[in-house]
Amino acid sequence: MEGIEKIKKLNKNRVKELQKQTEKKIIGWICRYTPEEIIHASGAIPYRVYLGGTEDTPTSDANTLFGSRVCPFARGILGYKLIGNALNFLSGIVSTHTCDAMRCLLEIWRIHITHPSFIYQIHLPRNKREEGLNYFKKGLAKFTDALERFLNVSITNARIFNSIKLINLTRKLLKEFQEKRKSISLPISGSDAFEVYHAAMILDKLEFNELLSSLLKEIDRYPKINGKKRILYSGSILAEQDKRFHEIVEGAGGIIVFEDTCTACRYASDLIDEKFENPLDAIASFHFNRIQCPRMREPEGLSRLNYVLKAIEDYHIDGVIYHTLKFCDNYKYDYQIFREELKKIDIPILNVESEYGVDLGRLKTRIEAFIELIGD
Repeated sequence: MEGIEKIKKLNKNRVKELQKQTEKKIIGWICRYTPEEIIHASGAIPYRVYLGGTEDTPTSDANTLFGSRVCPFARGILGYKLIGNALNFLSGIVSTHTCDAMRCLLEIWRIHITHPSFIYQIHLPRNKREEGLNYFKKGLAKFTDALERFLNVSITNARIFNSIKLINLTRKLLKEFQEKRKSISLPISGSDAFEVYHAAMILDKLEFNELLSSLLKEIDRYPKINGKKRILYSGSILAEQDKRFHEIVEGAGGIIVFEDTCTACRYASDLIDEKFENPLDAIASFHFNRIQCPRMREPEGLSRLNYVLKAIEDYHIDGVIYHTLKFCDNYKYDYQIFREELKKIDIPILNVESEYGVDLGRLKTRIEAFIELIGD
């Protein structure tokens, strides 16, 4: 299992590596609607910022600026920035107006912290209509201009298309990797698979593509995992250190084979169409037509629900864990729809809510009971 161990080691050492390098600017990005292709095309290093998930996540340190009735993911990122140097290697930070918590996070960051000097929020419409798409295209152009001025570079269409091709390859390889998790005899655990997705969002893309290509060549020789209850995770974001669900499920005799989250399977759910003449049109269309998170209004239906229903069939799912972080209203609203649809196909679903670090015992008890229940 040389490939997966190498990826784990690189993940662990990535921040130290970035702290040492001085050749390139490092632009952190938070929400998956952020166009990392434009960051990459600028010559800067794109790095996904999604810290949090452990009992040490400093959510309370952000309460004086944020208030306590905000999702722990947003408070955790702000807390890390306030108490130490965890994010001081960043030259800039970018996100989109995903939800009010994310909007307030960057506004507070800009007013009260000021470092890094480049703090940018892209406005993202909620309605999937033509006027919304055009508005988003203009927002991407403004972001490109702002990044050019900050870095003193020219971000040409050719450079953006080259980055699109490279990151599309990342997504294609991740899709091929995810196909391996459909097998009844699994070659990799859910915990290790989560490390692969983590690497895709923080390592150099060219290096990661080579690593994953090598892993795909050797993964079929890995010891097989059989006889486990197959679980699909859906709901709120799984932060960088949020291993709670994988560890509890695996400890209870199950295995998560599909994560419906933008930090795992949904990160690579779609590809950017490379046939557009304008790369910003391609990126905007990609974000408006990919599998959506519940912050988007979709008049034609819930793309994420259909995505999950297909995954339940393709991955031979025995049960679904639907998790919402406290105060994450967008995902909480969707749960009712998911519950009714899964009831129609006789798939058990467990709904749990959590804060970071304070609910581990309760989560463990409920998930263990759920695994035992679907084992009957």
